[in-house]
Parts: sequence; structure tokens; C-alpha cells
Amino acid sequence: MAKLSMKIQHTGSLLFVLANGMKVALAELPAPSTHRHRTTRIRMNNENNRGKTCSDNDLNTQGVQDNAECWPDRTSSVTQTNKELRGWGYYSPGISCPAGYEKRCSATGTADVSGFTFQFPLLESETGIGCCPTGYTCKFDWDADHAHTCYSIATTGSFPAVFCPSGKSNSFRYLELPTAAIVTGSGEDSVTVISTMILNAPLFQLIHQSTDITSSSHTATATGQSRISGTGTPANNSENGGLSIAAKAGIGGGVSGGVLLVIMAISFFLWKRNRVRGAVSTTEDPAPSVLKPELPAESVPRLDLNTPAISATVRSELA
Repeated sequence: MAKLSMKIQHTGSLLFVLANGMKVALAELPAPSTHRHRTTRIRMNNENNRGKTCSDNDLNTQGVQDNAECWPDRTSSVTQTNKELRGWGYYSPGISCPAGYEKRCSATGTADVSGFTFQFPLLESETGIGCCPTGYTCKFDWDADHAHTCYSIATTGSFPAVFCPSGKSNSFRYLELPTAAIVTGSGEDSVTVISTMILNAPLFQLIHQSTDITSSSHTATATGQSRISGTGTPANNSENGGLSIAAKAGIGGGVSGGVLLVIMAISFFLWKRNRVRGAVSTTEDPAPSVLKPELPAESVPRLDLNTPAISATVRSELA
């Protein structure tokens, strides 16, 4: 099985294909009133497929195959299938359905969901999601192809379409329900009224584990703005020596104050000594010294590096 890269994107035209030969592709055209009540010559046309394109490749005799533009982006190594609605692989990790699709079925582990099973089996630790167009339901083809798909039953509506005979697109028109059709069989043609139509569409299988959802949540938190809540002293930063910013600020302030006191004391002492020497040189009998005694070393405030810094208060942010 192929593993597809997951990118949320959905582009391209929507295509319908008749079940057994005549191909119909949806086109985005305005609905002209002149196309109402038109009788169409077809074979069986009560089951049509969506998400296709006309194709005349050698491996596809139906003249149609999956339209890659209708699928989300895939890894470049994945090639599209030659048969329609047979599944290319799964998207992993896949959590959300692409635009235009919604979650229509899911399973965890190997358990089936009400008779439905995913085409690509799940592991016990995995969760699978089936993405279908809005209004469609998951379906598994047990009979022939053993492939999953999406389906819806239409009873009214107008479908812009194009036929793909021999793999070439032509004859754009609108098909309406109910409608009259000429059914071509082995004998004579007959006219029948088609009142219902089964519409099939690709099912995109997503696979993820519980850790994928947790990882996505953590990634979103990491890229957002960080918040600080609560009060208290910030934790120490072991990568920067173990001292907090508040402790470093306290040490710096204490050292600066101590140095300033020492400088002031020395300056005062030198100023007094110079003043006394000047008085002795002009007087024969100098007066007794009135210098104040030098402050003993013990009197100079010492900075204790072990003194705890003033605790800082952290402002808490209001959520």
C-alpha cells in the first residue's frame, strides 16, 4: 500500500462516471434551462462515480480514471491507479479531513465499523478516519474490488456532466432526476424513467496515533506566546553558575558600596594630612595634631558573599 503525505487541500472539477461504459463527468457550468427534460440514449446509468477524468491509457479500457487534481497532495513517488475508485493509499499522520470533506466513519485498531472496514488495515495503536464529501456515507465493496469508497443516493437534482466516449470528453450537458432515458440492450431499445442515482466518490483514509495528536498540541504551544503564571522566586539557572539574577544584583551593589566607603576614608585621610603639613611649614611651634584617628579596618563594612540576596517579586500575568 502507498503512504501519502497529508496536506489539506481540495481542488479540481468534480466528475461522474456511468457504471458500465458511458462516462459522465461533472463540470462547473451554469445550468441552462434548455437542457431540461432531455431524453438520453444510454446503457445502465443508475450508478455514477465522482472525482474522475476521461482517460484513454492502455491499462484502462473504461475510458476514465481517478482525477489527481481532486485529491489532496501526495508524495511524488505515489502514482495514481488506472482503475477508478480503487484507493491509492492513506494519509499519515492525518487528523483533519480536507476542505469539502467531513469525517463519516472511524475505527480504532482492528475493529470494523458496522460492517464497514478500511481498505488499508489499521494497527492496534492506530485510529482510522474516513473522509467523504458532505452528505456521503462510507462504503466497502466486498464483492469485486475490496475497496472502500463514499456513496450517496440522489433522487432529485441537476448534475452538470460531460460524456467520455473512448476516453475523450465531449457533449457537456446536465442530467436531471427524475429523467427519461432510452436503454440500449441486446434486443430493442426501451424507454425508462430514472428516479434514483447512486453517486460514488473517493474516500480519503487518514491514520494517526494518540501521540500524533499530543505532538500537534505541543507544537502549537511552542510556537505561541509564552506566559508566566503564579508568584514566587524564579528557579536557578544551572547553566549560568547557579546564582539567580537577584543574587547577582545584590552582590554587585554590596561590593560597590564597600569600595566607595574605602575610597572616601582614604581621601579624607590624605586631605587632613596635607592640611597639617602645610601648617607646620609656616609655624615654628605647630599646634598639636587635631587629625581624627584613621578608622580601624574592622570599622569598614565588610561584604559577606554568603549573605542571601534580597528576594525579588515576580509579577504574575493575568490570564
